[in-house]
Amino acid sequence: MELRVLAAWAISQTRCKKYTFYRYLSGMPGLRKHTASGRVYCSLTQKDATHESLARQVQEIPLASAREEAERGVRLLDSENVDLGLFQLGRLFEASLRSLLTKYTERSAADVSADALARLGTMIDCALRLGLGEKHTLDFLRQVRNEQAHPGRASAERRQRLLTQAPYIAGLFLNHIALFTGKEEQIR
Repeated sequence: MELRVLAAWAISQTRCKKYTFYRYLSGMPGLRKHTASGRVYCSLTQKDATHESLARQVQEIPLASAREEAERGVRLLDSENVDLGLFQLGRLFEASLRSLLTKYTERSAADVSADALARLGTMIDCALRLGLGEKHTLDFLRQVRNEQAHPGRASAERRQRLLTQAPYIAGLFLNHIALFTGKEEQIR
């Protein structure tokens, strides 16, 4: 985007002073300014930093197969495939939780019925009873996973909204996948 256009829009929306806007802009991480045809443009480079951060989180997943699947999901977190990437991570979140609860049952470490393993909501209830997360976070991830599980692709507008939230949501999924797979490794 041309810098002067961005500046005019941001100043009109925030009513900040022009020099304040440019001062903030110059200190923003993940922003690159470049010149083309005598005009100054700026572009976000934050995606690289975001993907690096998520890649570090993926490496914290102890189970190799889960780590590989998480890597595939993270690679899909772009403007065209963000819904598929979050769907992949949501599926892995659910599978990791189911696998952990199954292991707990096999080792008699927890009483988890077969019915409880049938739905993500009931598995989350079991996880909460076992102290494996916070209710609001697990419920949020359940909602996101359910939204992505509906058939059909998200609209371009929805994918754009998801893209702005993807680093946060993916980070939560990855943290919990690492937690669940780590606990499962401990009880093997």
